[in-house]
Amino acid sequence: MVDERPVDSEPIELVADERPVDVEVESEVIELFADDRPVEVDVDNDEIELLADDKPVEADVDRLVMFDVVVLATA
Repeated sequence: MVDERPVDSEPIELVADERPVDVEVESEVIELFADDRPVEVDVDNDEIELLADDKPVEADVDRLVMFDVVVLATA
């Protein structure tokens, strides 16, 4: 369902408080370790032939549904 009302584009004044916030932060040094040994994995190195059709696909697209998807994906 699409709401087709216009977007409110009036400017809104933003107010910020410039006082510092009291927080507790851990500032202890933490030692990090890394292992330089390679990891054992099985990899399939066989070549695979990829095929593609140059013909366009016929599809009926509901533009309102696609609009909902774009709005949800960017929210």
